[in-house]
Amino acid sequence: MKKTTAYSARHAYGEDYRDDTDEESFIDDEMREKIANATPNTRRSLKSQADIERTGKIGPAKTFFTLIKGFVAAGILFLPRGWASGGWLFSTIALILSCCLTTVASLKLVEIRRKYKLSFSEIGFKAYGKAGKIAVDFFLWFTQTIFVCAYVTFIVDSVNNILHFQFDINPINKWILGVVCFAIYMPLVLIRKIEKFAFFHVFADIAIMIGIITIVVFGFLELKKNDWKFSDDTQMINNKTFLSFIGLSAYTFEGIGIILPVMETTSRPDLYPKIVTSVIISITVAYVIFGNFNYFVYGYTTLHEYPMITSVLPNGNIFVSLVEVIWIINLILTYPLVIHPANMVLESYIYPGWPKSRKRTWAKNFTRALLVAFTVVLAVALLSTLDRLESINGAFACIPLAFMLPCLFHYKLIAVTNRDKNIDLAIVGLSLILQIVCTVITFVFWND
Repeated sequence: MKKTTAYSARHAYGEDYRDDTDEESFIDDEMREKIANATPNTRRSLKSQADIERTGKIGPAKTFFTLIKGFVAAGILFLPRGWASGGWLFSTIALILSCCLTTVASLKLVEIRRKYKLSFSEIGFKAYGKAGKIAVDFFLWFTQTIFVCAYVTFIVDSVNNILHFQFDINPINKWILGVVCFAIYMPLVLIRKIEKFAFFHVFADIAIMIGIITIVVFGFLELKKNDWKFSDDTQMINNKTFLSFIGLSAYTFEGIGIILPVMETTSRPDLYPKIVTSVIISITVAYVIFGNFNYFVYGYTTLHEYPMITSVLPNGNIFVSLVEVIWIINLILTYPLVIHPANMVLESYIYPGWPKSRKRTWAKNFTRALLVAFTVVLAVALLSTLDRLESINGAFACIPLAFMLPCLFHYKLIAVTNRDKNIDLAIVGLSLILQIVCTVITFVFWND
């Protein structure tokens, strides 16, 4: 499982995002000789083949849980406030709609990959030339960059909560904590061998599970003191900000990036579409229950004040503080994994053709430092409204990346019947409308 996690991290959206300064130490002498004598395109395929062989194939059960790990991440912490923005009925419907679109688009992506053994961006290039590749790369860079902003926000909030409630220390200025985050993340993103962080991805899964269980337990404890808020402090539809939840609903299905790499490692590719479908449906059911549960426990008044559900837990409780510490460690160690594809995309456009040298290494170090600084500044500046930023991320970037582009590529490369073409165009049209409307609405009602 650890090897599969590392493979998925290096091959987001099917693209090989291993830094080209890495030594291919896992390749045996015979394969290395084949690679040395191969053409550039064949060389890339051989490296990928060797990597898959090293990783090993995984059965249907492990495939299922590997996909679950890829889909469920820090985004779940934004769901309860999202429910406050959308209202319980609209949020439930929007999440189910997002589930349906994610499932259809993911299966179309799998269908394309079966015919063309290409990465997502290479599929874009085959379908629409350079414009198709740039579209995939840009939206991938955007989503991964904004994802990690949530990590910084959680760390800043949690550190101040722990210091204040456990040690009676006044809150530290958020910008000072931002500088500390930069100092911690900076050396981590310079590590070229992303496999070194694979173990910590497993730790992240444990941390997320502990966090979800803690949130649910304290939700039931809250119910002992106060009754369900079914009508006095909840709404079916929040008339002002309901559209902003659509972007967040797309953001919560952030695991589409591992569908292609996991497809390469499963031992039962014939069952893969069914596994993908069952994963997305299972996650949707869990998200709907989690969102509604917290909304009816805490109500609109409480939830709309905080971007993350962890902020409403009892601050003085030592167990809550311990869970926050676990999550802080988790988000420190998984930041390099999540930002890695964004760095690789950026560097592929800035340094094409640069020969291996110390100059190129330090130039890449500089751009990586700039990207870390950008995520920290953005997160700290928008600390209290970060869920709005993640809604923008979902509406502007996740919707086209997860819904629109797979259907556009399917329309161009696979669709033959009028029915298939009409379905593709209908999803593309709906996605474009949602992308524009939800992005604009989120900006307009940013502070509501």
